[in-house]
Order: sequence, then structure tokens, then C-alpha cells
Amino acid sequence: MDSYIRRFGDDPYTIPHQLLSGIQQPGAQIVAAWFIIQTQTTHTYNSLQSCRSGIAPSCSWDVIGEWVQTLLNIHTIPPTLLPLHTIGEGNTTVIVGHSGLSSLIAIKQQVFSRGSWEVSSHILSELRSLEALQPYQWCPTIVFHSVTQDMVQIGMEYLPLSMKQMVRFGYRNYTFCRRIVCRLLGAVAELHTLNMAHRDIKPDNIRFRSNGELVLIDYDSCVAIDRNTLKTHRVCTAAYRDPFLFREHENLTTYNYHLLDAYSVGAVILFVFNGGKNVFTGVSEQEIGRSMLDYSTGKQFESLCVRAKLVQEDIRVIRCLLSADPSTRMTIIEAYDAFRSTE
Repeated sequence: MDSYIRRFGDDPYTIPHQLLSGIQQPGAQIVAAWFIIQTQTTHTYNSLQSCRSGIAPSCSWDVIGEWVQTLLNIHTIPPTLLPLHTIGEGNTTVIVGHSGLSSLIAIKQQVFSRGSWEVSSHILSELRSLEALQPYQWCPTIVFHSVTQDMVQIGMEYLPLSMKQMVRFGYRNYTFCRRIVCRLLGAVAELHTLNMAHRDIKPDNIRFRSNGELVLIDYDSCVAIDRNTLKTHRVCTAAYRDPFLFREHENLTTYNYHLLDAYSVGAVILFVFNGGKNVFTGVSEQEIGRSMLDYSTGKQFESLCVRAKLVQEDIRVIRCLLSADPSTRMTIIEAYDAFRSTE
């Protein structure tokens, strides 16, 4: 009998019986099914919890955790690691730890204290993206990664400077701010040449090394474009989301998430030249969406251009990145070429 895996309101994905017939242990069946769904289908948000419910609801989480370790060949945590303080909390927690080698590490972790692996698909997807992007300077360096029965951890280099700190340091310095923008455009352009999309570009997900190198972080929403990714409106932080995605009745069949990254980068550019302040605001997502549609044609944008001393080519690029119609929006690669041509 085939196993049906629930997908939060969408059509369920079917695991053919033949696929699991050669695997005897229920824990191995669950993890194998989850891994196949993650890597071979568009149902990339399926969690281990969903696979467990569809295949073997009584299988213990300890057993499932052991099979995840076996499948992913995960390393263990360095025994000298000493947690120091928390720097961010959400679906996952980020803490700073001391490695015992006079260096700091940012540790992103998901704790399964309630026996639920619902978010594990996100953090393990992030691990796979990080591993694929290690050769690139704008990707944080992985120091270690670990999966136990109750926790997933990714230890990365500690990046001491936030985007807000960098922008406020160089506030009203046109050349300094433009250099930040060029580095951001270059990083995202290179990501796009790999046929990947970040899908959550915002100031909080941009940090800097002590030498000023820009680094993109938080890849749990990152996807490979050429894998026929399942399309969803509910992606990216609202203040940096393409306004097209606020219209949930729109068909996303032909939507390219590179266009989402382009809009998000355009919004971040405004953040940079606005002294580290968001320009799209509102209590609700509907208000934020209206703010986006009104901003580029209003006096606020003109005022920012004068205050930041933007040249005409900068203004053109920003307007094209923030086009409300994705089909007319400038790509990141085009924007990067335009910015570099006027340096």
C-alpha cells in the first residue's frame, strides 16, 4: 500500500510502496522518504513529522534522529565549545559560542524539546545550501554541523558587523553606501548565476566580516530555481517582499524567485541610502503593500534621492528593481552591471 504524506492543505505527496519495500526499519523508511521528497520533488517543505505521520506514527524520535545522523553523515560538536550569549531567536536560535581556539562561532540551532521536527526541514535545507555555497566569499564558513536525537546545530564563523551598523557608520557618505550596494548586488548576482534564489534578503540577513566583506546569511528559504520549486506567496519578510506576492489570487506558475530577490535588494538599497531605516512600513501586510506601490512615485522617494545625492543612473536602477510588475523588473545581474559601469 502506498503512503500518503500530508502537506499542510495542498495535495498530498505519495510515497510509492515499492520505494520503501526494501527498507525494513520504520525510522529508516521515514528518513528515506523525507530525504527523497526534499531532494527530488517540489514538496520541499515537507517535514519529518509529516513523513512520520504518513508512514509510522509510533516510531520514536530518538530512532528517527539516529537515522538522520546516519543519512547525513553529521559531525559531532567540538567538546570545547562554550556558549556565550544569544544573538537571535525565531524558528531557530542563534547563539555565540567560544571554540576554545580564541575564536567565536555563531551557532544556529533547532531544539526539539517538544518532540516535533516540523522545522527540521528548514534548518537541514539550509545546511545543504551552505555546503553547496562554501567556495564563495559571501557565504558564511561552516565550522561544524551536528544532529542529535533532540537538536540540529550549524556552527558558522561569527560575523561581527550588522548591516545597520555599517550603514550608520557611513551615513550620508555616498561613496561608502554605494560600495555596500555594489557588494550586495555582486553577491546576489553570483547566487543567481548558480540558478539559486535566496528568497529572504533583508538587512538582518546581511552581515560583514571585520575586514568589511559582505556576507549573506540565513539560507533556510534558499532554493534551486531549476528544480521546479513549489511556488508560494508566503515567503520573505513583508517589508522586503515583492508586492506581486501580496496578491494571493495571482497564479505563480511562471513566477521566477530571482524577481523576488531583485525587489528585496531594491528595498535594501533604499534602507542603505535612508540611513538604516525601513522605507516600507505599516501595521498590516496590506498597509506595507500599499506603501510599496505608493513609494516610488511619491515625494518620499524624490526626497531620499536628493538627501542621499543619488545620480540619475542610481535612481533608474532602483526604480527598475522596485517595479511593481515583475515582467518589467530589472534583474540583479543587470543592476550589478549598471552600478559597476558608473563606478
